[in-house]
Amino acid sequence: MRKNITAAFTVSFVLFIMMMAGFPQGSGKYELKLEKNWAIQSSSEVTAGGEAVSSKDFNSKKWFAAQVPSTVLGSLVHDGVYKNIFYAKNLDSVSGERFDVPWWYRTKFNIPAGENISTVKLDFDGINYRAEIWLNGKMIASSDSAYGSFRTFSFDVTSAAKIGGENILAVKVTPPVKGEPTIGFVDWDPKAPDHNMGLWRPVTVRLSGDVSVNYPFVKTKVNTVTLKEAWLSISSEIQNNSGNPVKGKLTGNIGGITFSKDIALLPHENRLVEFNATDFPQLDVKNPRLWWTHDLGKPELYSLKLSFTENGKVSDEKKLKFGIRQVSDYINKDGFRGFKLNGKKILIRGGGWSDHLLLDNTNENLEAQINYAVQMNLNAIRMEGFWGESQEIFNLCDEKGILIMVGWSCQWEWENLIGKPVDEKYGGIMSQHDMDLIAGSWKDQIKWLRNHPSIFLWLYGSDKYPNPDLEKRYLKILEQNDPTRPSVASAKEWHSTVTGNTAVKMRGPYDYVPPDYWYVDKKLGGAFGFNTETGPGPQVSPIESLRKMIPADSLWPM
Repeated sequence: MRKNITAAFTVSFVLFIMMMAGFPQGSGKYELKLEKNWAIQSSSEVTAGGEAVSSKDFNSKKWFAAQVPSTVLGSLVHDGVYKNIFYAKNLDSVSGERFDVPWWYRTKFNIPAGENISTVKLDFDGINYRAEIWLNGKMIASSDSAYGSFRTFSFDVTSAAKIGGENILAVKVTPPVKGEPTIGFVDWDPKAPDHNMGLWRPVTVRLSGDVSVNYPFVKTKVNTVTLKEAWLSISSEIQNNSGNPVKGKLTGNIGGITFSKDIALLPHENRLVEFNATDFPQLDVKNPRLWWTHDLGKPELYSLKLSFTENGKVSDEKKLKFGIRQVSDYINKDGFRGFKLNGKKILIRGGGWSDHLLLDNTNENLEAQINYAVQMNLNAIRMEGFWGESQEIFNLCDEKGILIMVGWSCQWEWENLIGKPVDEKYGGIMSQHDMDLIAGSWKDQIKWLRNHPSIFLWLYGSDKYPNPDLEKRYLKILEQNDPTRPSVASAKEWHSTVTGNTAVKMRGPYDYVPPDYWYVDKKLGGAFGFNTETGPGPQVSPIESLRKMIPADSLWPM
């Protein structure tokens, strides 16, 4: 059975970013991901504060090289400070004391002057855990407002940014204390000595005019009887970043399909704008190219571009890929849950997914693993704990036709939230502050990922269950931000007072059983019901892998 692993982090961490680059055309009007040429250093070697470290006169020549997304330990391993940490007991030799002090990351970047560029935003997709953010000597956000490993943040930094010049960005990051809802591998991996502290997801600079296009979303509904028709609903938040009223036009394009609306925004107004097939018949798509799993068909993808123009000039645009497909679930006569894709019942054959301990998976490695799943004739993976260092794993599953069961944390690592007693059902007993943070994190993750056709289920509980008040908040967030997929309260058989029976099972086994168990057993893991998790117990790696992990004198006897 599983082992209980609790995250208890008390370390402080400081980040500063260092990069120079131009802005390529991206999913926004101008977009730069701050990825390479970062530098990090322990605060024990740096006495200056954020104002000084974010000035151009600060000297960072003796810092370590890094990149983002990354953790501090991951950066130090890649920089050769620690070598071969997964061999023998080398991981034990990495002292956690080195990470009991803040760290800095540092970079420089240029913002090019351009026509109709009046707004600069700085986006963080994942900070572990609290952030004090500085740009060009000015504080952008304090650690009292920018915190939570699963929150996403977008800051308007126009007043601090230097358009047409060099910019220096500093981020002071404090890792979580015991009980805060942070990154955790549960029993999939040992704890990282640095507690996975860092900018573990992308950091992006976005440029636009007065109006920006944010959080576009494509909802698709399929005629599951004929499969010859689909209805699209497109929405996006449109934000006026200026103190003046703005009039313009929001235009969408999907291949040869075009649709638009005239928009008038009040000063600083943020409005949700929607297009549906009732008002825009061109979004009633005939003979659509449907998205299927690789075993049932072809995972077809479409491209959407949304742009806002003011006085004939583009203020901002967003691009994304999506699939036309419909997922749903049902309960069979025996009371177990099943799933449908485009109205067709589908047998889910999947495997568990975990990120690397150092959160340093490469795109090449991710593609190799998803190709492996396809070659094994699997059609799904299940995530648990957290959801990848970037969107690349989801992009790959979109392209290759693999479904993803996206799961929220086991909540074992969330026990004793704010030092309170453990609730056997719900993990840590949560204060109102806890629930606000976790519900906000849930909302951010949904909006971050909801356009991926590969995601077929939101699993908002695993070994533990959300308490009823929190579950109601989860469901309201889904209703408002993504009503297109099924959701389940737990990976275990459980009766929720809010949503009823989960109609799934998680009985294992977690050890060897004879083959007939999978055919004749009607109590535990036999061939009945939707089994969210099981495993054959300890599995011996190939000898080549064993030799990479274990010294020759320790291979045998065990």
